[in-house]
Amino acid sequence: MKNLKYFFITSFLLAASFIVSNQALASTPTLSVTQNGTIDSEIITVHGDTNSPIILNYYSTTASGLQTYNLGSTNSAGSFWTAVTTASLNLSTNSSVYVTVNGQQSNSVAWPYTISNTSSTGTLVLSQTSITMTPGQNAAITASNATSLYLSNNSNPAVANVSISGNQATVTANSSGSTVITLCAIGSNTNCASAYITIQAAGAQSLTFSQSNVTVASGQTATVTISGGTGIYTVLNNSNSSVITTTLSGNTLSLYGNSGNGSASITVCSADNSSCGIITVTIGSTTSTGITFSQTNPVISMAQSMTNYIYGGSGSYYISSNSNSNVVQANISNSSVVLYGNNTGTASITVCSVNANNCGSFTVTVNSGGGLGNISLSQTTLTLLVGQTISITVSGGTMPYNLPTYSTNVAQASLNSNVLSVTGIAVGTSVINVCSASGGCIPLSVTINGSGTGQAPTLSQSSVSINVGQSAIITISGTGGYYVSGNTNSAIATVTVSGNSATILGNNAGQSTVTFCQTAGQCVTLYVTVGSSGTTATGGIVLNPIVNIGQTVSYNLSSSIGYSSYYIPTNTGTIFSAIISGSTLTITGVNTGASTINVCASGGTCVSISVTVLPSTTTSNTNTSSQPTTTSTVDNYKFIHPLSLGSKGTDVSELQKRLLVEGFYNGSITGYYGTATVKAVQAYQKYHGLKTLGSVGPGTRTALNR
Repeated sequence: MKNLKYFFITSFLLAASFIVSNQALASTPTLSVTQNGTIDSEIITVHGDTNSPIILNYYSTTASGLQTYNLGSTNSAGSFWTAVTTASLNLSTNSSVYVTVNGQQSNSVAWPYTISNTSSTGTLVLSQTSITMTPGQNAAITASNATSLYLSNNSNPAVANVSISGNQATVTANSSGSTVITLCAIGSNTNCASAYITIQAAGAQSLTFSQSNVTVASGQTATVTISGGTGIYTVLNNSNSSVITTTLSGNTLSLYGNSGNGSASITVCSADNSSCGIITVTIGSTTSTGITFSQTNPVISMAQSMTNYIYGGSGSYYISSNSNSNVVQANISNSSVVLYGNNTGTASITVCSVNANNCGSFTVTVNSGGGLGNISLSQTTLTLLVGQTISITVSGGTMPYNLPTYSTNVAQASLNSNVLSVTGIAVGTSVINVCSASGGCIPLSVTINGSGTGQAPTLSQSSVSINVGQSAIITISGTGGYYVSGNTNSAIATVTVSGNSATILGNNAGQSTVTFCQTAGQCVTLYVTVGSSGTTATGGIVLNPIVNIGQTVSYNLSSSIGYSSYYIPTNTGTIFSAIISGSTLTITGVNTGASTINVCASGGTCVSISVTVLPSTTTSNTNTSSQPTTTSTVDNYKFIHPLSLGSKGTDVSELQKRLLVEGFYNGSITGYYGTATVKAVQAYQKYHGLKTLGSVGPGTRTALNR
């Protein structure tokens, strides 16, 4: 029994001795790495257990995750050293490395970057400072002002690896998450720049933004609407918060331009980082060479539209910010801002140029309008010469009207009952706000050009007679650059100029005087008479005949005029041919389009006829009555979508064809809902007793689809 007890004690002591012996061998190793002169060679020194294998643990620029490499074994004294090059293992410079000896981990050290004789040539600038990718994707970052780079830091190598060739770094996405990489010019540890890398889950969709390249003026705020992802968002990174300040509220990101210049990349993600996107923001210039407007403080009423023209900048424009879209809606239409009053209040609108990064701002005031305060002007824009006086008519609201503010240095204005007279004082622009005694106001935009000298322009006719909903085209001759200087009653007729042609559209029965000027300053006057809709104009002639190519229609001119001799004073052109034989006018379609012809009686009475020529059909007709018979080529198209300024597509093309056939539209079939289409729709709506909104809503579609 004693022998057995002795055996157990001896065995226990031997086992304990074996365990203690093994614990003594498993000591914590130490690691140091130093550069070997100026070449790509690093000296690795290890102290640890004797005669034990050494495993180097490191991150590579060409493989994902932690890598391992067998360096060798310690000697009988527990020491080891060797030279390793960065290139041999594609080691990620400045990343953490450590060794394991006998299963024990050493301290971690940063792998040094390689010294080179190549240095930077300026401040390091990266082509991208924010990148979003999905696993497996690659992205390249190119550095300016450096010929060679090294990776100074990768905060999370498990998310993305970085490989470098010359001045370009290639980022490879590994797994979801984010990391910040810092790149430096070789030969410097201070000339560095960082990029924020976001890796989305595989198959994730990128977020979409109302604008992803934003220019905001210093001191201004631009807003971006976010969509996609989970609907709950976070700003993950702002590459330059000293330039741009971000505020996120729901799906609206506000971008505030701090003082100074520069740009920033904003990374926005869903709350779970499953979907991300990047917005690039640039501080734009608001100097005197930037963007200006025809009105700096426009005033409109609720449910009223107004156009504010843009000057300066380069290329196309966009709304950078609208401080209160609940008050006013602002949209870009070519080189103008179209404003629509939603609610009473004020809003600051900032517009920027896409190419020049220039911005400009103006403040809009929306008053209640409606009821007794809702006033209107016979025209809302006025162009006249220095020394010239033009009068327009004020209507609606409550008299007496008043003029609270305007620039007297450019123009002088006075009111006599409901007649507003404006006189040009000096070259420039001004806005005259005309207000009702009950509080409603409306702005008049005034442009004053230099005093006119030399030869005045001439018109193909000095007077025009048309009916409501019908139009006439006259030709202007002179030195070029023509515009409508004044229209005494735009409620009677709408007048537009394109090149050397002026189009007059009848709105209401009455008379108006239109003044045309050329850029040299000289002007000429046209007298316009608009007859009631549904009646014949002077001479009993229908003013909007529609024919097909090759089709002929005839009119009896003597039924209402009472003269026996008629003539055509001007050439009819290439759209149609017209001849008079006795008292019969014969019109034949030649080419598709629209044009006008003036027919005069021997007693001096003239009338303007608008002729529309449609593509040829298999049917032709000759008619000697006062009303021509035509064959329409317009299909029975059904309008089911709302249309408004800026709309495009087949619906707009069919609308233009319909308005052309019915005599309300004289333009080309473009498929774009521009200002000419707006005016044609307004004329159509007025003719059919609808509100003249200029857009196609339910009521207008019902009329079109009858």
